[in-house]
Amino acid sequence: GTGLQGEAIIHFYGKRAASPREAALFPFWPEFSNSSLLFGKLHRLGGFFMYTWIVLFVPPLCLATAALTDFLEMKIPNRIPLFLALCFIMVLPFSGLTLPEIAWHVAAAMIVFATCFALFALNVMGGGDAKILSAASLWFGFNASLFEFLVFTGYLGGLLTIAVILLRANWDKFATVGMKLPQTLMVAKKIPYAIAIGAAGLIAYPSSPLVVAAIQSSN
Repeated sequence: GTGLQGEAIIHFYGKRAASPREAALFPFWPEFSNSSLLFGKLHRLGGFFMYTWIVLFVPPLCLATAALTDFLEMKIPNRIPLFLALCFIMVLPFSGLTLPEIAWHVAAAMIVFATCFALFALNVMGGGDAKILSAASLWFGFNASLFEFLVFTGYLGGLLTIAVILLRANWDKFATVGMKLPQTLMVAKKIPYAIAIGAAGLIAYPSSPLVVAAIQSSN
């Protein structure tokens, strides 16, 4: 009756072993014999799903957003690389990375940033490109996937530069056939390099250790 169900519910959150009838009402009694265990498991499960979702989707979405804004407006908002870096910090407690491994991730980002800063000083790369490339490198760490990411960025960046130069040289011809392109892309003196960075990231990121580990742990 109602009294027995109420008593069983109380016992469900307590530490007493279940009676046969209570065990029938609550078949998971042995696993969730008290509320701290129940909510502890739910908390860990929620943290795992949040970690996996962030690792798998946030970096690609940020890179794609940076590429789109650079194409349309010829600039990358600072909030994109900042958000990318903050999300990396947020997932660290769930990543299982050791302090030396975290240090290598930070070192990778710093090395890439120093290189990009030198290119920025030579007027080869924009400041926004340097920031998004450095923030993305933080997610790769110092390993083969980072090298793959940078190689693809350089290769695709060269192709992008040639394509943009050809577009600008033939802008009037595209206009006559009704093909509309962002005016900022046609008149600006810089190359929207975030397009190459975003494409390279989408190619290389699935092989990064964080993604591989997240996929394996979800199986």
